[in-house]
Amino acid sequence: MGGILIGLILAFFALGVPIAVSIGLASGIALWMDGGVPLTVLVQRFFTSVDSFSLMAIPFFVLAGV
Repeated sequence: MGGILIGLILAFFALGVPIAVSIGLASGIALWMDGGVPLTVLVQRFFTSVDSFSLMAIPFFVLAGV
C-alpha cells in the first residue's frame, strides 16, 4: 500500500493538483484499493474529521478580519 500511496501522491503533484487535495485523494484511493476499509466508512471518517468546531473557526476568523 505504501508504494501505491507514494505513486499516487507523485502523480497528483505532477498533474499540478494542490498538496492538501493530492494527499487526501491519494490516501482515499490507496485505502479503497487496499480493500481493508469499506468506502462508506472512508467517507464517514473524512467527513467527521473535517466537521470540527476548531477547523471551522479558523477560516471564519480570517474572513472576519478581512
